Amino acid sequence: MIKALPNRVMNYGLQAVEMFNFRIFQESLHAYQNLDMVKVFEFFDKKNKERIQNVRNKILYQKELIADSSELLDKVIEKFET
Repeated sequence: MIKALPNRVMNYGLQAVEMFNFRIFQESLHAYQNLDMVKVFEFFDKKNKERIQNVRNKILYQKELIADSSELLDKVIEKFET
């Protein structure tokens, strides 16, 4: 679409320039620029969700290990008390 814009406005191309709606072009250009930003943020949002899920999984795994260790220590303490 940018290629459709004239580099210079000459007398022979004046009618074509007058037919060009610059307001619509400006709005579409802004929409295109903002669309790129949204895609970038969507990428980082997905990455952050993955990272958060990985951290949650590691924490759950650590909790399981702590529970298993606690059970094992309880059994060892019971054996020494008897």
